[in-house]
Amino acid sequence: MGRKVNLQNVKSIVQSIQNHNNQFRAADIAREMGLHPQAVSRLLAIIEETTGTLLQEDDQGKLGIFKRKK
Repeated sequence: MGRKVNLQNVKSIVQSIQNHNNQFRAADIAREMGLHPQAVSRLLAIIEETTGTLLQEDDQGKLGIFKRKK
């Protein structure tokens, strides 16, 4: 039994990452959304299974949407 997932927050995080692709870290997203950084970290861990979106993180901790090459 775990915490209930706020899908609106998950969608907002994905939208923020799309808007600021490879510019924002998790703490920046938390600040933008008014959430605690730990809450954002928990939600980042479940984004793939709830939305099907794959994330990538660079060496500096900046987040982006993973795009597959075709």
